[in-house]
Amino acid sequence: FCRLVFLSYGMLHEIPAHTATRMLMMTMALYVVSFVPSALGTGFGIFSVGTRIDYLYESSVAKYLTYLGIMLGVVLGGLLARRITLNRKPRLFDYAVILIYSATSLLAGSKGGFVLWIGAILALIDYRQARIRPRTLVLALVGLSGLIAILAVVISDFLKISTADFFDLAFNRFFVTNDARAMAFDLRKLQVEPNLSLFSEAFRSIASLFGNPPQNAPLGVELYDRYFGPSGGAGANASLTALIIYYTAPGHAVLPLVTAIAAAAMLHVLIRLAWQHMPSAFSRFAIVSIGSLNFALLSQDFLAFQVVLPMSVLLALLFFISGSVHAPVLHRPRPVAR
Repeated sequence: FCRLVFLSYGMLHEIPAHTATRMLMMTMALYVVSFVPSALGTGFGIFSVGTRIDYLYESSVAKYLTYLGIMLGVVLGGLLARRITLNRKPRLFDYAVILIYSATSLLAGSKGGFVLWIGAILALIDYRQARIRPRTLVLALVGLSGLIAILAVVISDFLKISTADFFDLAFNRFFVTNDARAMAFDLRKLQVEPNLSLFSEAFRSIASLFGNPPQNAPLGVELYDRYFGPSGGAGANASLTALIIYYTAPGHAVLPLVTAIAAAAMLHVLIRLAWQHMPSAFSRFAIVSIGSLNFALLSQDFLAFQVVLPMSVLLALLFFISGSVHAPVLHRPRPVAR
């Protein structure tokens, strides 16, 4: 993961200025298009009467659009960092993108996604080239603090909780993924029930196609229901380690973990092969940055990884085909004057 992030940083700062601006506009438009259908559905974000992701259970399309938005958000953050580096400060359009992204984060009820996204932008700026003035940094921090304050007040008011409770929830949300691993150790049994299978519970869609559907709810929900009682669909992310620990008996988790490590190494090789065949600086950056997202999900949210990986492969194929189509045109010999 760290290696891919370093690679994406280098590739990001090879993107020409005009390309960064054009692709930022296109990516932002696609992000809005991916967000609107889910926002207009029932059970979305702060408008949901249950959990903020109830809408995902209504339609598989909503699930793919949501994760497409996450993929686009990764690319958006990098392009913003590139523009800020080139311009030495955010421009009006950059502020507009940040405002739109923060608004979608607020509507989705995400308490930490926007903050992490801003942190990624700040990490991807090339400060040696940008030479940003201290005044600009102070204004940016003040603006960011203002956006976070607005986010806290609006969501706190909507949920009828105090602002202090909001920040308590927000900080605790960062540990939800770890909760799945901790509870998997606490709640595992000495023997796995005969009707439960690691393959069926980890690869839920594929197992259903082969007539062996999962018996439990997604792991994070299953653990919360067992630990706290019925939670109405709330829960932790289904980390790969938690899945392996919970659905194997003590002493039998080594082989699945070693297999997962080998699969991660193979995935890294495939991502490197993919970016080496990309036709442009932007496509190389996009593939490697989305590849790093795949690695994060492989570890932290294995069920989401199974949605994002096929979409990433499709994106890589589109970039490759696009480059193959344009290459003969760009390099077509000019006719010789007679």
